[in-house]
Amino acid sequence: MRSHPPEEDAPRRPTSAGPECDGGAAEPVPASATLGNDVVDLAHPRTEGKEADRRFLERVLDPNERELVAEGGRRTLWTLWAAKEAAYKAAYKVACVSGDARPTFGHRAFQVALRDQGGGEPWGGTVLHGAVRYPFEVRATREWVHALALSPGGSFDRAVTGLEPVGEPPTDWRAALRREFTAREWDSVHSYPSALVRLRCRRALADALAIRQEQLEITTRPGPSGRTPPVLLIRGDPAGTDLSLSHHGRFVGWAFAAPLEAEGGPAPFSGSDGSSGAG
Repeated sequence: MRSHPPEEDAPRRPTSAGPECDGGAAEPVPASATLGNDVVDLAHPRTEGKEADRRFLERVLDPNERELVAEGGRRTLWTLWAAKEAAYKAAYKVACVSGDARPTFGHRAFQVALRDQGGGEPWGGTVLHGAVRYPFEVRATREWVHALALSPGGSFDRAVTGLEPVGEPPTDWRAALRREFTAREWDSVHSYPSALVRLRCRRALADALAIRQEQLEITTRPGPSGRTPPVLLIRGDPAGTDLSLSHHGRFVGWAFAAPLEAEGGPAPFSGSDGSSGAG
């Protein structure tokens, strides 16, 4: 779902953390346990050449961030972009839980500070919005950038993430996949990547919770101006575990906060492969 109305120069329409809070039953997710993830396909045509597009850079980056892009180039640009998007998704859900005013999204309003990596990965730092800093980490290859941002007080040790290529959809993907979803889940599916990211995240959640996938649902509700953030249900009830879904181009990405009691503990945020626990 969209995190905000698509912007003219954006590489795609963001696909998680919708523009309205869930107006239904309260979700028992503490503000300190919300998160957001964002994936960017670096081969997508609308990511090409933006590191040299002055108007675009001035619209989405502050002067310090533009200096980082001047030094680091294209991948640095999309690292900053993904960090901002992921932090917005976490910030929006913090507001939903706490009852504060919902943040209005503008890329420049979310200011990224990168920590000194010493040549290593994952990249990371904080995203400042207002007076609040949201920690984030980013994995990046020549093919993609994947960012994970947490609400203040969140723990990367509890974050389970995944990233996978979309691949070619079945000829009639709707007919092929419809039986994998409940009616209220299917109501949120709008494309093949939208379906795939839900299936992959649900599989990873089932593994982390040691529960059958059939007992899990990932749902969203319609709001006044779009879909609400995704909610995990276990046997029809809110699970109290936050999650985030994203897709762009050839890739889908997801993240969730693993329950502390999950058997074996959560997988750390890493970028080793495309399975659960990979960023």
